[in-house]
This record gives sequence, C-alpha cells and structure tokens, in this order.
Amino acid sequence: MFFIETMRFENVQNFIIRNNKIIYTNTNNQIFINDVNLEKKAYFFDLYQNQLVYDFKRNITFLDLDSHKEKNITSKSIIKFDGKKYLLLTSKSNQEYCELSCYDFLTGNERIIEKTYYWGIGEILNDTFYFYESNALKSLSLLTGEYEWEVDLAEELGTYDAISKIYGIVNECLWLVTQRGVLLGIKINDGTLIHHLNPDGYDTFQQYGTVQMQYFRSFFDEKQQILIGVYENRYWEIDLKADKPELQITDIKVLNPSYFNNPSFIYEVYHLAAPEGIAYDEQYIYFKDNEVSTVGVLNRQTKQIEWHDKLYELPGRSYVMIRDIQVAANKMYVLDEKGVLHIFEKEIQ
Repeated sequence: MFFIETMRFENVQNFIIRNNKIIYTNTNNQIFINDVNLEKKAYFFDLYQNQLVYDFKRNITFLDLDSHKEKNITSKSIIKFDGKKYLLLTSKSNQEYCELSCYDFLTGNERIIEKTYYWGIGEILNDTFYFYESNALKSLSLLTGEYEWEVDLAEELGTYDAISKIYGIVNECLWLVTQRGVLLGIKINDGTLIHHLNPDGYDTFQQYGTVQMQYFRSFFDEKQQILIGVYENRYWEIDLKADKPELQITDIKVLNPSYFNNPSFIYEVYHLAAPEGIAYDEQYIYFKDNEVSTVGVLNRQTKQIEWHDKLYELPGRSYVMIRDIQVAANKMYVLDEKGVLHIFEKEIQ
C-alpha cells in the first residue's frame, strides 16, 4: 500500500473533509469549497448534510449549498458540534458565566439550556452534554435542559491536574483523561467513579523507555471500544471493554528498523525519527514525524510502517511541522505549517 501526492492547495489555515468536499479557510479566514472562494469568512465551520455552518465574529450562518438560502443567529458563537444533531452555542456576558443554548438541526429550533462557567472541555454524547467545570464533571441533558448529575473530582485530580479530554462511552461508562495521563471511568447513570487507572500519570511510562508518552495522545476507536495511539517508538492499546482495562505496548522501533535507521532521518549522531499518530481508520494509524518532515502509515495489526513520505528535503535539522492529517475515501490530507494542504491518493494494487 502506498500513496501518491496528486494535488496541493496553498495558503490553507484550517480544513475539514465532508461528503468528499474539501472545505477550508485561508489565512484571511475566507471559506473555500474545493478551491472555490465563497466570499465569506469564518472562525469555525462544518457541514451538516448540505448545510454549511460557520461562525464569524459572533454571528452564526446556516448556508444551504443547493438553494443558497441563509439563516442567521446573531451575537452568539459555536462551542461544540456533535456532527449528528446538536450545535451548542454561547453568549458570554462576562467572565463569571456564559449562556449555553442548543440548536437542534432536526427541528431547526434553538433554546437556552443553562448559564454556567464553561471551561471548554466537553463532549455531546447520546443527547447529553458532559463537561468539565472547575473540579467537577457534569452531565447536562440536552432534551430537558436539566442536570442529571455532577461529580467532584478534586481528590482524584489533586492540586496540579485537570481534565484534558473526554473520549466516549463504553458499557455505560464515560471515559476521560487528565493532563497527567490519568484515566477515569464514570458511570453515566449516576456519576459514580468506577475506574481510576494509571494514577501516577505519564511518570508510569518511564519503565517503557520514554517519559513523554501520554494517554491524552490516544484515539478512541468507538467501533472496537479501545484506546489506541502511536508516539515516538511505541504503539499502545487499552481495551475499555475489559473489567480491568490494561495498557498493552508494542515497540515499533524493533519492528521497523529500516524506518528508524533511515540515513536521511539521522543528523550527526542523532536519530530523529519519532512518529506521532494523528488520524486512524480500521486498519491503519496515520502519523506525522515532525523533525524529519515526514508522514506515514502504520498497520494496526502487524505494527509495520507500510509507507512514508518526506514532504520536504531540508538541510541540517531544519524541518516543516505537520499540523493536521485527515483521511477519507482512499485519500490522505496533510496540512503543514507553511499553509500547504498536500492531498495524497491511495494506489489500489
């Protein structure tokens, strides 16, 4: 399996792939679809069916791409879109709280659901907004606008830790991770803490040969209900379906000597190769390797690096950082810090 670069877009700031459309903004925040300038600007943008939703300077627009009709919500900003049904909006009145409202794509209605101080760590899952506020994790029903529960995590987090990411739900348990790499599992019916894994956080990983591998670099594979990740010379999995989920690590450096010992990845005595997973599908993890300006593909079953490509040949330890990778319909989209969107197409053998 290998990819060939077939196209490039320049001056790209952010992008998404939806319904085989490349939607992106340039450095002036102008929106493009497949390189066609819509003559509109956005800070946030996404696609729901055939509605382009975008947010610019606290004005939200819903643009039907077929009829070109627009609907607007003013004086509000988008903070969360679940990609399925709900759009959460906020109207910040001061630093103490913000007003949350919920827009339902199925009904086209918006309603205020809560006034709170929102920290920005939250996910919409199954008609519920789970979010982190101060030391508390809260469950807010988007159907009723009422709190279902909240749990104080101050004792588990300690003085210097905080929630970093909410992954998803497995067997009625909500999984989340802290900034130090501690995994917590919370029962979704009442907020009871039932799993407290890796209490020493990323310090635990010293025994595996790196102090930098952290759980919050993981992806949640919702179909297989596992966490997976690649960082530096390790691939790992955590089966969240298990009664006692455990960390399983594979040393990919041992399995891929030709990649890690590639002469073009060595500067003087330094071996610079250090892949980091950025995207995944059922078979592969797609990684970036910043210090060598490289992207690649690792097989999740064999742990073999099946393909890689160096985007730029630069002297010494110069490199171009890779900002994002997305994968859709046999294509891989890679955005680098120069604003170049590289489009690779998979060769079918």
